Amino acid sequence: MAGVLVAALAAAGLVWGLTRGGGSGAGGSPGGGTSAAGGDGKAGAGAASGSASGPGGGSGSSAVNVVVTALRDSYSGPCPPPRSSAPSFQAGIAVDRAPVEVVYRWVTGSGHVSDGGWKTLRFGAGAGLTQLVEHVETGHRSGDPDKDWIAVEVKSPRTAGSERVPFTVSCAQAPTGGSSSPAAPSPSGPAPSASASASASASKPSGPGLYGGASG
Repeated sequence: MAGVLVAALAAAGLVWGLTRGGGSGAGGSPGGGTSAAGGDGKAGAGAASGSASGPGGGSGSSAVNVVVTALRDSYSGPCPPPRSSAPSFQAGIAVDRAPVEVVYRWVTGSGHVSDGGWKTLRFGAGAGLTQLVEHVETGHRSGDPDKDWIAVEVKSPRTAGSERVPFTVSCAQAPTGGSSSPAAPSPSGPAPSASASASASASKPSGPGLYGGASG
Protein backbone atom coordinates (compact mmCIF):
# COMPACT_ATOMS: atom_id res chain seq x y z
CA MET A 1 0.00 0.00 0.00
CA ALA A 2 2.90 2.35 0.70
CA GLY A 3 4.09 1.69 -2.86
CA VAL A 4 0.79 3.03 -4.21
CA LEU A 5 1.25 6.23 -2.22
CA VAL A 6 4.84 6.69 -3.37
CA ALA A 7 3.85 6.17 -7.01
CA ALA A 8 0.98 8.64 -6.70
CA LEU A 9 3.23 11.21 -5.05
CA ALA A 10 5.84 10.74 -7.74
CA ALA A 11 3.23 11.32 -10.43
CA ALA A 12 2.01 14.40 -8.60
CA GLY A 13 5.59 15.69 -8.70
CA LEU A 14 5.29 15.92 -12.46
CA VAL A 15 2.21 18.09 -12.01
CA TRP A 16 4.20 20.35 -9.67
CA GLY A 17 6.93 20.76 -12.23
CA LEU A 18 4.53 21.77 -14.97
CA THR A 19 2.58 24.13 -12.69
CA ARG A 20 5.60 25.82 -11.17
CA GLY A 21 7.36 26.04 -14.52
CA GLY A 22 4.47 28.18 -15.72
CA GLY A 23 4.93 30.52 -12.77
CA SER A 24 1.47 29.94 -11.27
CA GLY A 25 0.58 28.85 -7.77
CA ALA A 26 -2.40 26.84 -6.59
CA GLY A 27 -4.34 26.39 -3.41
CA GLY A 28 -6.74 23.61 -2.65
CA SER A 29 -9.24 22.05 -0.34
CA PRO A 30 -10.53 18.49 0.09
CA GLY A 31 -11.95 17.45 -3.23
CA GLY A 32 -10.32 20.31 -5.11
CA GLY A 33 -6.66 19.32 -5.37
CA THR A 34 -4.70 18.12 -8.36
CA SER A 35 -5.25 14.45 -8.97
CA ALA A 36 -2.30 12.24 -9.79
CA ALA A 37 -4.36 10.45 -12.44
CA GLY A 38 -5.54 13.50 -14.36
CA GLY A 39 -8.71 15.50 -14.65
CA ASP A 40 -11.17 12.77 -13.67
CA GLY A 41 -10.30 13.22 -9.97
CA LYS A 42 -9.14 9.61 -9.52
CA ALA A 43 -5.63 8.75 -8.35
CA GLY A 44 -5.88 4.97 -8.58
CA ALA A 45 -7.77 2.37 -6.56
CA GLY A 46 -8.56 3.79 -3.16
CA ALA A 47 -6.05 6.63 -3.48
CA ALA A 48 -6.56 10.34 -3.97
CA SER A 49 -4.20 13.29 -3.97
CA GLY A 50 -4.08 17.07 -3.91
CA SER A 51 -1.33 19.66 -3.94
CA ALA A 52 -0.55 23.30 -3.40
CA SER A 53 2.56 25.35 -4.08
CA GLY A 54 3.80 28.81 -3.32
CA PRO A 55 3.53 31.57 -5.92
CA GLY A 56 6.29 32.64 -8.29
CA GLY A 57 7.41 29.28 -9.63
CA GLY A 58 9.21 28.11 -6.50
CA SER A 59 9.59 31.23 -4.37
CA GLY A 60 7.72 31.61 -1.12
CA SER A 61 6.10 28.74 0.78
CA SER A 62 6.88 25.09 0.17
CA ALA A 63 4.71 23.03 -2.11
CA VAL A 64 2.65 20.34 -0.38
CA ASN A 65 1.11 17.24 -1.92
CA VAL A 66 -1.26 14.82 -0.14
CA VAL A 67 -2.33 11.31 -1.18
CA VAL A 68 -4.92 9.37 0.84
CA THR A 69 -5.41 5.60 0.49
CA ALA A 70 -8.05 3.40 2.14
CA LEU A 71 -6.58 0.48 4.05
CA ARG A 72 -10.06 -0.72 5.11
CA ASP A 73 -13.01 1.12 3.57
CA SER A 74 -16.08 -0.63 5.01
CA TYR A 75 -17.54 -1.75 8.32
CA SER A 76 -20.77 -3.41 9.42
CA GLY A 77 -21.75 -3.88 13.05
CA PRO A 78 -22.57 -1.97 16.24
CA CYS A 79 -21.69 1.73 16.24
CA PRO A 80 -19.44 3.46 16.99
CA PRO A 81 -17.06 1.02 15.26
CA PRO A 82 -14.21 -0.44 17.34
CA ARG A 83 -10.68 0.48 16.26
CA SER A 84 -9.88 -3.13 15.41
CA SER A 85 -12.39 -3.22 12.54
CA ALA A 86 -13.27 0.43 11.80
CA PRO A 87 -12.39 2.00 8.42
CA SER A 88 -8.71 2.97 8.32
CA PHE A 89 -6.68 5.15 5.99
CA GLN A 90 -3.12 6.16 5.19
CA ALA A 91 -1.97 9.54 3.93
CA GLY A 92 1.30 10.35 2.22
CA ILE A 93 2.31 13.98 2.73
CA ALA A 94 5.14 15.31 0.57
CA VAL A 95 6.91 18.65 0.44
CA ASP A 96 9.42 20.05 -2.05
CA ARG A 97 11.91 21.34 0.52
CA ALA A 98 12.93 21.02 4.17
CA PRO A 99 12.95 22.03 6.94
CA VAL A 100 9.25 22.77 7.03
CA GLU A 101 6.23 22.04 9.22
CA VAL A 102 2.94 20.88 7.69
CA VAL A 103 -0.24 21.48 9.70
CA TYR A 104 -3.03 19.12 8.67
CA ARG A 105 -6.20 17.41 9.85
CA TRP A 106 -8.61 14.66 8.77
CA VAL A 107 -12.14 15.66 7.71
CA THR A 108 -15.26 13.69 6.73
CA GLY A 109 -18.42 14.50 4.84
CA SER A 110 -20.65 13.79 7.85
CA GLY A 111 -18.61 16.09 10.07
CA HIS A 112 -18.10 13.29 12.60
CA VAL A 113 -14.41 12.44 12.66
CA SER A 114 -12.35 10.78 15.37
CA ASP A 115 -9.25 12.71 16.43
CA GLY A 116 -10.00 15.48 13.95
CA GLY A 117 -7.88 18.22 15.49
CA TRP A 118 -5.03 19.99 13.73
CA LYS A 119 -1.70 18.13 13.83
CA THR A 120 1.84 19.20 12.95
CA LEU A 121 4.13 17.05 10.82
CA ARG A 122 7.78 18.14 10.90
CA PHE A 123 10.21 17.64 8.04
CA GLY A 124 13.78 18.15 9.26
CA ALA A 125 16.68 19.49 7.23
CA GLY A 126 18.39 16.71 5.32
CA ALA A 127 15.54 14.28 6.02
CA GLY A 128 13.14 12.76 3.53
CA LEU A 129 10.52 14.88 1.84
CA THR A 130 7.67 12.35 2.24
CA GLN A 131 6.04 11.03 5.41
CA LEU A 132 3.17 8.59 5.98
CA VAL A 133 0.45 9.03 8.61
CA GLU A 134 -2.44 6.71 9.45
CA HIS A 135 -5.95 7.28 10.74
CA VAL A 136 -8.69 4.96 12.07
CA GLU A 137 -12.18 6.40 11.71
CA THR A 138 -14.37 5.54 14.71
CA GLY A 139 -16.49 8.69 14.71
CA HIS A 140 -19.48 7.25 12.83
CA ARG A 141 -22.71 7.22 14.84
CA SER A 142 -26.08 5.55 14.39
CA GLY A 143 -28.18 7.79 12.18
CA ASP A 144 -25.22 9.00 10.08
CA PRO A 145 -25.41 8.17 6.36
CA ASP A 146 -23.94 4.77 5.54
CA LYS A 147 -21.84 6.25 2.74
CA ASP A 148 -19.29 8.89 3.70
CA TRP A 149 -15.94 10.25 2.56
CA ILE A 150 -12.68 11.24 4.23
CA ALA A 151 -9.88 13.58 3.19
CA VAL A 152 -6.85 15.42 4.55
CA GLU A 153 -6.92 19.20 4.79
CA VAL A 154 -3.69 21.23 5.01
CA LYS A 155 -3.57 24.82 6.27
CA SER A 156 0.20 25.42 6.51
CA PRO A 157 2.62 26.17 4.91
CA ARG A 158 -0.01 26.51 2.18
CA THR A 159 -3.70 25.67 1.99
CA ALA A 160 -4.12 22.31 0.30
CA GLY A 161 -6.21 19.17 0.45
CA SER A 162 -6.43 15.63 -0.81
CA GLU A 163 -9.21 14.22 -2.91
CA ARG A 164 -12.10 12.58 -1.06
CA VAL A 165 -11.86 8.84 -0.45
CA PRO A 166 -15.25 7.10 0.02
CA PHE A 167 -16.00 4.58 2.75
CA THR A 168 -19.08 2.78 4.09
CA VAL A 169 -20.26 2.15 7.64
CA SER A 170 -23.44 0.13 8.27
CA CYS A 171 -24.60 0.34 11.88
CA ALA A 172 -26.26 -2.83 13.18
CA GLN A 173 -28.43 -2.86 16.27
CA ALA A 174 -26.44 -4.06 19.27
CA PRO A 175 -28.04 -6.96 21.18
CA THR A 176 -29.91 -5.82 24.28
CA GLY A 177 -31.15 -7.54 27.45
CA GLY A 178 -29.84 -10.66 29.13
CA SER A 179 -31.01 -14.13 30.07
CA SER A 180 -33.41 -14.20 33.01
CA SER A 181 -32.62 -16.37 36.01
CA PRO A 182 -34.47 -19.73 35.99
CA ALA A 183 -37.52 -20.09 38.20
CA ALA A 184 -37.09 -21.98 41.47
CA PRO A 185 -38.10 -25.64 41.11
CA SER A 186 -41.48 -26.52 42.60
CA PRO A 187 -41.59 -29.09 45.42
CA SER A 188 -42.29 -32.67 44.37
CA GLY A 189 -45.95 -33.52 44.70
CA PRO A 190 -48.84 -31.20 45.51
CA ALA A 191 -49.30 -29.79 49.00
CA PRO A 192 -52.12 -31.43 51.00
CA SER A 193 -55.37 -29.51 50.91
CA ALA A 194 -57.15 -28.22 54.02
CA SER A 195 -60.10 -30.63 53.58
CA ALA A 196 -57.75 -33.60 53.36
CA SER A 197 -56.02 -32.54 56.57
CA ALA A 198 -59.37 -32.22 58.38
CA SER A 199 -60.53 -35.64 57.19
CA ALA A 200 -57.35 -37.27 58.43
CA SER A 201 -57.80 -35.68 61.85
CA ALA A 202 -61.42 -36.91 62.15
CA SER A 203 -60.47 -40.52 61.40
CA LYS A 204 -58.13 -40.81 64.38
CA PRO A 205 -59.61 -42.86 67.36
CA SER A 206 -60.37 -41.01 70.58
CA GLY A 207 -60.76 -42.17 74.19
CA PRO A 208 -58.49 -43.94 76.66
CA GLY A 209 -58.46 -47.42 75.05
CA LEU A 210 -57.96 -48.70 71.57
CA TYR A 211 -61.53 -50.09 71.44
CA GLY A 212 -63.17 -47.40 73.58
CA GLY A 213 -63.87 -49.69 76.62
CA ALA A 214 -62.45 -49.83 80.17
CA SER A 215 -60.31 -52.74 81.22
CA GLY A 216 -62.05 -55.05 83.69
